[in-house]
Amino acid sequence: MLLSTIGIGEWQLLKWTNDSQNGTQTTSVLSKTPARKHANHMENREAVRCFVESLPKLPSHYCRSSTSRLYLQSDIKSFSHLYGIYKEYCTTAEIKSVSIKVFKSVLNEMKVSIFHPKKDQCDVCCSFETGNLQEEVYRNHIQKKNEARNEKETDKVNALEGRCRVVTVDLQAVLLAPSLLASSMYYKTKLACHNYTIYDLGSGEVSCYVWHEGEGDLGSSNFTSCISDYIEKTTVDGDKVLIIYSDGCTYQNRNCTLSNALLDLSVKKNLTIFQKILEKGHTQMECDSVHSTIEHALRHRSIYVPADYVNVMKNVRVSKPYKVNYLDNTFFKDFSQLNYYTSIRPGIKPGDLCVTDLRVLKYNPDGTIQYKTRYTEDYMDFPRKARCSGNLTHRITPLYNGPQKIKASKFKHLTELKKVIPPDYHGFYDGLLHE
Repeated sequence: MLLSTIGIGEWQLLKWTNDSQNGTQTTSVLSKTPARKHANHMENREAVRCFVESLPKLPSHYCRSSTSRLYLQSDIKSFSHLYGIYKEYCTTAEIKSVSIKVFKSVLNEMKVSIFHPKKDQCDVCCSFETGNLQEEVYRNHIQKKNEARNEKETDKVNALEGRCRVVTVDLQAVLLAPSLLASSMYYKTKLACHNYTIYDLGSGEVSCYVWHEGEGDLGSSNFTSCISDYIEKTTVDGDKVLIIYSDGCTYQNRNCTLSNALLDLSVKKNLTIFQKILEKGHTQMECDSVHSTIEHALRHRSIYVPADYVNVMKNVRVSKPYKVNYLDNTFFKDFSQLNYYTSIRPGIKPGDLCVTDLRVLKYNPDGTIQYKTRYTEDYMDFPRKARCSGNLTHRITPLYNGPQKIKASKFKHLTELKKVIPPDYHGFYDGLLHE
């Protein structure tokens, strides 16, 4: 009964029985072995935690307010890539590695994920597929997606036929400098570089606005500076309608700073501007093809400084090369000084419509903004009226007084990485301001 129930060997049973009869104080194999295995298991899990903690991590760039999950820097491409780095770490540290299953469970406990492009999957669709969402909510979501898609296709046809100008705008996933294949790179924080892309659906022309965190951050005035510069430079006599498609990122696309700037341009240029927001989780646009082309060109390519990204972008497309603007801190303007509208929220009372419910914003040359929460609805006026309507003249001041400081820990890591960077590039990193 003991052999079949407990599953111990006969020699272990005899030894246990003899020791008990002889009065020998011996710890039972039944209690000692599981305890030792458990202790070893916990030590191995703790080693995984130490490894993961040694890797640089970032909060979600697109949903910081709704999740505490952290993401590994984008130079780690996949889970198998990460597990391979971990195996090398164990070999160097002379410790035993855990299985892939255990490794993944530790990552989940720590709320750490591999970086993935933001448009890979739709949360609403995934929730419905797993049975965690009501069918009515899902069908309403799909209907909104189709409305946005149909609207975009119609506008694209009109753009190709010259009836209006239509552009899509999006921020590429963060790029890191330096970006090399050296194993030491994975344990160091690097300089974040940003590419704000504007794609003209009628002409196929692409404009990229590129900067790094030593020159500017990711505030609403930064993105507003880019789109304002683009409109100022590309609008010609005869243009009457400009349509801008984007995702619904609030600090990037749905905010009062950008809306006031677009309204200001609408009045100055006598240009009706439409800002149209695609449905969350289904925001694939022509900008994505630009980002994919750039990322493909960067495969197995060494990037030593941010300017290397600019060189790649300029040469990645032979016909109609991308227009790349490499920005410094002097480019960015403080558009928060425009306060024609103090809010673009379509509701006033608690429970009313919010900014995230907006789908279309129409900026009129008469100094007013109208909105829609569904593409199939009629335009409505905001409950709050514009200030100085019809007389919009403001002087915009610079956003920064000079280059921006990076964290002291990041500067230390970049200094340590100079050992894998050619000496010609050291001066760039030495010149970065830091805390």
